[in-house]
Amino acid sequence: MVLRHGRHAAHRQDWPLCERTQEGIRSRAYLPGPRHPEREPYVAEFTRMYWHDLDNAEPGM
Repeated sequence: MVLRHGRHAAHRQDWPLCERTQEGIRSRAYLPGPRHPEREPYVAEFTRMYWHDLDNAEPGM
């Protein structure tokens, strides 16, 4: 019961932040920023590998 209450409290606290984030992303003024290589190393590596694979893909694939 304690875990459920704590999780519910965290969700209640997170909900307004999520709503504000979505409002900002929906704005016409929103421009996504670059990935931070130190804070998002796996995203940066995935993006690098993805573009590398696209550049080396066989035509028609």
